[in-house]
Amino acid sequence: MSYSQAEQRQAFADALTGITADVDGTTVTLTGSPVQPVTVAPYAAWPIWTATRPIGSLGGCVAVETDWIIAVALPGADAQTWSANGDPLTDAVLDALDRYRVDRVEPGQLLVADSGAVPCLRFTITGV
Repeated sequence: MSYSQAEQRQAFADALTGITADVDGTTVTLTGSPVQPVTVAPYAAWPIWTATRPIGSLGGCVAVETDWIIAVALPGADAQTWSANGDPLTDAVLDALDRYRVDRVEPGQLLVADSGAVPCLRFTITGV
């Protein structure tokens, strides 16, 4: 896949928007965004650019691969809440990202100015 980072960001936002999962008997829906929202709400999702690697050149143009982390904000403030809210989303997000090489899924925390730390899922994607 060779397209600009802006196009990649939007493609991720489009793939994430509308993902649903049953969380403890309630259907939740992700809201995708090409960048981190100003106010991070539970079930917001967006890509975070982590690296770009030159992999060669063709006709004077440098070919690159780009690595991303997809962040999915979760409600709650402790590991038990992350598990209850994050576990049902893992398969749904992996299904939506099936065209990409997801190398790792892990729990994490996002530091946000308005609320401190927010629990999240982090999906590591390499080689876009």
